[in-house]
Amino acid sequence: MIVLIIICFFMWLFMLWLTYSKRLNSVEHLIEQQDSKLIVRDTPIARLIKGLAVTVSVDEIRAIEATNTHVFLRTAKSSVDIFINHRFINEVLDYLRNELSEIEIKDRRPIGK
Repeated sequence: MIVLIIICFFMWLFMLWLTYSKRLNSVEHLIEQQDSKLIVRDTPIARLIKGLAVTVSVDEIRAIEATNTHVFLRTAKSSVDIFINHRFINEVLDYLRNELSEIEIKDRRPIGK
C-alpha cells in the first residue's frame, strides 16, 4: 500500500512538472508553423512525444477561442483544444494574433484574470 502511495505521489509530481514547465509551455514548443500548416502539441504528454502532435491547416481555421486554460482552434470539421497553463496563455494568444491576423480571436476569459 505504501509503495502505491509513493508511486502515485511521483506521478503527481511528474504531471505538475509537465503542466508548469516553462520550457514545455513555451510558444515555440507548443505551436510550429510550416508552410500553411500549424503543428500543435495540444496536451502535456504530446509536448514530450513529438509524434503525438496535431496538424491543422491554417486555411481551415474558422475561429480561435480562449478560456483561462484552453485555446480552441475551430475548423469546419473539428476543433483542436490546446491545454495551457494560465501563466502562458497570453504568450500563445499574442503569437496567434501575429501569425493568424486575419482570424478573429474570441477571448472568453473573465475580466481581471
